[in-house]
Amino acid sequence: MSTSAAARIRTVGIAAGAFALAWTVTVVATAYWYGHDDLRAYHDAVQGWLDGQPLYSGLDAGAPFDLAPLAAVFFIPVTAWSVPVAVVLTTGISLLAVLLCVRLCFAEVTARLNVNSRWGWTAAIALTLLLEPTRNVLGLGQTSLVLLAVILVDLVFVTRGRWWGGIGIGLAIAAQPAFGVLILFLLLTYRWRAAFAAAATVIVATVFGLLFLPEAAGTYLTEILFAPENTGPLSASDNQALSGVLARLYEVGTDPAVTWLGFALFTVVWGLTRAREAHLRGNRLTAVAIAGLTGCLVSPVGPSYLFVWFIPALAVLLGWAMTKPPALHRPGLMDRTWGRWVITVGFLLCFTVAPIHWNPGGFIGLLTDNAFMIAAIALIAVLPKAAHRSPEDRFAVESVAGMNRLASSLCATTQ
Repeated sequence: MSTSAAARIRTVGIAAGAFALAWTVTVVATAYWYGHDDLRAYHDAVQGWLDGQPLYSGLDAGAPFDLAPLAAVFFIPVTAWSVPVAVVLTTGISLLAVLLCVRLCFAEVTARLNVNSRWGWTAAIALTLLLEPTRNVLGLGQTSLVLLAVILVDLVFVTRGRWWGGIGIGLAIAAQPAFGVLILFLLLTYRWRAAFAAAATVIVATVFGLLFLPEAAGTYLTEILFAPENTGPLSASDNQALSGVLARLYEVGTDPAVTWLGFALFTVVWGLTRAREAHLRGNRLTAVAIAGLTGCLVSPVGPSYLFVWFIPALAVLLGWAMTKPPALHRPGLMDRTWGRWVITVGFLLCFTVAPIHWNPGGFIGLLTDNAFMIAAIALIAVLPKAAHRSPEDRFAVESVAGMNRLASSLCATTQ
């Protein structure tokens, strides 16, 4: 065996061992701190559904299966096993999704680090795992990380002109309708074929559900999709969408529909306009992050785990903070190195320490209870300026090339 082949085998072995260790630690830690409550509820709902019970039979019990019927179909291979096995499987899948998201988003950041690339990737993965939305997904057994990875990979295919580009986004929207704004984003950035593929996929998935799963699809469309308060009070602090903010301000269990609609429409127009401008300047990762955060804000319900869209935003912020500012006569906060790091670390701390769970009351409580929503709005405002001052963007270009090189090296190792 050649020296290079042995080195590749050793590298793959170390990576596999590190992943297995992280997998084990994550399963144990999340079981202790979170208990995988959502996955357990989904497991019981899907198992009961396969046994002939209605999929949404737990609606009145306060712990319903609140995902689309398509998501229930995707859950079948996992829920066919016992709960402990399902926990291990979903945790492993979500960790793989984390690796894929980091590989796609942090290429520029790791390239800028003046250290061994392995340490750069390790630091990026560690930061991603420390984020409260990531911890929540892993701890509750949610699907947001997988959906984020599917959308990011599909956008790579869209950028590279693949005919199937857009189908992954359509499947993600069918499972989580909050990201329907991504179809508008594709239209505003003149990617007509991808937008059509995404919309057609959503329609096909909906028709499939109505034809083959009529009871579940009917209940979802009439009682779940347009009545999010059925899954719990919208005023809960974990709901960081505009609906939750308005429900808390009005001190009611539901949001005032007309007021919410006005704010939501304004947010969609403003957010997608910012995303379009960033995309047309070549800042693709920034545009994707803004579009995703816009979807989080206008979602009927925005649990904290939905804000995994901070991952691409964090990559943009770190790349911006590592870029040397231009020499200006009167530099502003965003044109000073320390100012950039203060802004970046501030956002990172917000999504790591999660002040939405503090509940101190008073004016401070008003800020902390809505911290993710405030941070998302601030990110939509800041990210285009940050990307404009750090124009290098490796998303869907060098990242894919890097993955191709990695795949080639793995294939060469096995030969």
